[in-house]
Amino acid sequence: MILIVLASTAFFLGVHLGLWRYREPDFNRAFRMSRGIAALVLTVLGLVGLFSALDSLRFGFLYRHETGGWMLKGVCVAYGHLIADCLSMVYGKLALGFQPRNDLVAHHALALVSYGVAMGIGVGHALVLVTLASEAMPCCSGLEAWGKHLSSDKMVRAGSKGRLAILLLWRLPLWALVETMLARTALTGEIPEGLTIPWIFAMIALVPLICLDVYWVRKCAAREKIGGC
Repeated sequence: MILIVLASTAFFLGVHLGLWRYREPDFNRAFRMSRGIAALVLTVLGLVGLFSALDSLRFGFLYRHETGGWMLKGVCVAYGHLIADCLSMVYGKLALGFQPRNDLVAHHALALVSYGVAMGIGVGHALVLVTLASEAMPCCSGLEAWGKHLSSDKMVRAGSKGRLAILLLWRLPLWALVETMLARTALTGEIPEGLTIPWIFAMIALVPLICLDVYWVRKCAAREKIGGC
């Protein structure tokens, strides 16, 4: 699986740096543009995982997986994306004075730990993929960045409005649903044997995700009043 992680890292890093090197000299904008492309790939992967795991919804998509299943490969792809994002931010900061957003750094740190735990213990691969379905929001950020690159006000507005809509109508409801199902399973004593600690970890890890999305909703709603978030 390490080869999948490395290949994924190389691919997404190539997208990040390639766009900056050959298409958009503004590193900040290029990073948002390339993250939009990466997010589109991850959203498709996440939706496939979501629909494949619907029968585990009542357990919050959290269960033990067989060794080497396709979902694990999907998690490896997502992990490579996170590493590529982090390497890009580090390079941009050290070489170009790029200032990564603190909320994005916190988000990626949480994801690196959570995804790493899932890969290490063979639990929660479906839940990881379900979280990828929420990457539709960075797709909109990417659309906005592409709009600025192409001087298209329509694309900029569509990206800005789409981001807020996805936060309110998709991401927050998704996190609330998963957290509710995990809590229901815990309260009814239906947690599968040996998964109590992963269950508690997942329930706790979702809290900062929800808080980050609430922060982003407020940020986007405020900026919508002055022309976009």
